[in-house]
Amino acid sequence: MDATGPANAVAVSHERERAMQGTAREVLRGWLRTRDGDGGRALGRRAIADSADAIARLSRMDGIGGADRVLAEVGALAETLFPAPAPPRRWWQAARDPAPAVPTPERFAPLIDRLGDERDATMRRLIVLRTDRARLAESDAALEDAVHLIRALAPAIEAAARELGGEDPARAAALRSDGAAVLVEREHAVLTQLAVHRQARMTIDLLIANHETLDAALEQARTATLSALQVAVAARRATAARGATGDDDALRPDRVAAMRALDAALVQAQTALVTLDGSRPGER
Repeated sequence: MDATGPANAVAVSHERERAMQGTAREVLRGWLRTRDGDGGRALGRRAIADSADAIARLSRMDGIGGADRVLAEVGALAETLFPAPAPPRRWWQAARDPAPAVPTPERFAPLIDRLGDERDATMRRLIVLRTDRARLAESDAALEDAVHLIRALAPAIEAAARELGGEDPARAAALRSDGAAVLVEREHAVLTQLAVHRQARMTIDLLIANHETLDAALEQARTATLSALQVAVAARRATAARGATGDDDALRPDRVAAMRALDAALVQAQTALVTLDGSRPGER
């Protein structure tokens, strides 16, 4: 009954092995009462079903929402914060041309709120994913227990066959052959599911890590948008107070730093979205 693959290497402590041996004897007594091999065909079936159900929840996970659209709108509106300097005005234009428009927080407030909403949605998905990860861990333990039980049954069946040999040689031989076939089939089924299950656990760990990255990136984008808006409003007001031809070189470092921070935050958030979208089940 030697299955191949990484999942075949299921570690077991001495205490756990002894507990499984006791369970195996109880299972075998019930198996013998059926007087056929059907008693062993249910081995690991519940663990496999629970594992499949836990894995199926990953494919039903909601999408990443509208964060990509919000980030695109923030990027487009951010270009209006620090427009290129207008050419010097002639003396006859001063009375006709209006002063530079001050960016209004009202234009940015809905986008900032939507960034907060997207972050809230990301946190809700994280809560669901962490709950699913705990469920996967429980199913993983149940699959391991099934493997240990099946392996503990092999020597138990052999011992029972030796005891039966003197009274009922035919039944002893049937127990050996049928029992071995059932155990091979059930161990292969459980180990196959365990391999799939371990892949699902790696997937959910990646999803959680990517959601955490996106959460941080969305918060950084929100903070950077607020900071850039504040700098832009201060710069426009200072320029308007000095006149349309006033020099605002003193504010240029703040503008440059604010836009660089906002650009970096938007790029980081977009990268996090792409990475997360690629790690979702069915997206490869």
